[in-house]
Amino acid sequence: VTAFAMAIVVRPLPNLDLWWLLATGRRIVETHRYIYTDPFSFTLAGVPWSPQSYASAILLFLLHKTGGMGAITVLRVGLVGLTVALGFRSLRSIGASWAIAAPLVMVAVITSHSRFTDRGQLFEYVFIAWLMGFLLTAHERRGKSFFVLPALVQLAWVQLHSSFLLGPALTAIFFAAEW
Repeated sequence: VTAFAMAIVVRPLPNLDLWWLLATGRRIVETHRYIYTDPFSFTLAGVPWSPQSYASAILLFLLHKTGGMGAITVLRVGLVGLTVALGFRSLRSIGASWAIAAPLVMVAVITSHSRFTDRGQLFEYVFIAWLMGFLLTAHERRGKSFFVLPALVQLAWVQLHSSFLLGPALTAIFFAAEW
């Protein structure tokens, strides 16, 4: 299942956001400064603006600078593989058999294929898959590890993609359902 998911994303769908992310990353790396105003739009020059996925923009720019589109492809394929492996492991950890977990993950991969593009949201999928696995096995955890690891993951999520509010929302929904 993981190999299939990685194979179908080797050739990405067209994504114009990649060039914006590369330009944003280049600007931050070259100036050593965070961007506070829009440097790219001629119609809105100087308007307050904040790149919310700045860490993924920097990472993608550095990868592109080092290894071109091939390096970005390797990252995308690796992140999709990690997401699928985490999702599959989560299902298995709550008792789903291989015969149930594999088709469920396969359906998720096929329906999500169009979202596996060169964007910061690839990190979002890894975080969601990890968080779901963490929450589904939360009853096994005790002490500080129950709170520290999710907080660290959330801090990374905030830097890499603007969907970071999904983490607390999914956690609240999970605990409300458990309660």
